[in-house]
Order: sequence, then structure tokens, then C-alpha cells
Amino acid sequence: MVFIGVLIVIGDGEVYVWDLSRRVCIHKFRDEGCLSGTAVANSGRFIACGSRSGIVNIYDSAACMKTATPKPLKSVLNLTTRTDILAFNHDSQILLMASRAQRDHLKLLHTGSLSVFSNWPTASTPLRHVHASCFSPNSGYLAIGNDRGHALLYRLSHYDVS
Repeated sequence: MVFIGVLIVIGDGEVYVWDLSRRVCIHKFRDEGCLSGTAVANSGRFIACGSRSGIVNIYDSAACMKTATPKPLKSVLNLTTRTDILAFNHDSQILLMASRAQRDHLKLLHTGSLSVFSNWPTASTPLRHVHASCFSPNSGYLAIGNDRGHALLYRLSHYDVS
């Protein structure tokens, strides 16, 4: 497993990797094609970087630590407005991507196939403007907070709830 530490994305697309125990930046890399970084998520296995344009780049963590200009495994173009939320589930199989700017703008990506789930959310899923999201510890549930102050809870049947 690769040590990553804390990731910080800067507006110009630079991603800094910090070791908090030593209080130093141990590495930095450039998010390919990014002019304005807005979100970053780390699963240990993957790093996801989101931008103002809605593009989300998925990287192999080990590759990011070896070079200042890693190539993404996949560039996801499903969001069309600023990427505000990126979150991996506990086993790095799912990446959640969301934007507050547009109603019902949330997508899930399967990291094994690097493809976006087309069957959820549907047009009738009442997400509204997503402001927060989190997977439960074993990924049995997905919680989504919206602009109306509602917390929506969805069961992910592929995972156990224990």
C-alpha cells in the first residue's frame, strides 16, 4: 500500500501531498488538463481530482507518487458544472461525484470498470441540490444531504450493513 497522507488541491490544478506527522509536503503533482481544481479524494488505491468544468480525473495513487505529471486512468465527463463532492466507498469500488450547482447532479463510478452507473440515480430520484454525501463504514448505506436540509438514505444491496 502506498502512503499518501493528506491531499490538498490548489485552484491551478496542483495537488499537494502532505505528511502531517512531519508537517512537510512530500510530493506534488499536476492534475492533467485542470485549470481550476475544486475537489480531491483519496482511497489509498485511487486519487480523484475534480475541477470547475466538472471533469473528474481518476489516477492510480502509486503513479501519482512517482511523477509530477501522472496520466489519468480515466477522465469522467458526466458532470457539466463545478465538481464539489468526491468520495470513495470503503473498498474503493465506488466513487461518488456531485455538483451543488445543478439539481440532481450526482454520479457513481465503478472503479473496476471505470464506468459510470447508468441505472442510478434515475430521473425520479429526488436528490435536488446535493450538499453533502457519505458512505457508511461497510458501504451498506449511502447518505446524501440536500439544499432543503433533508438527509436521504439509500441502501446499497451489494454490501452488508453490519
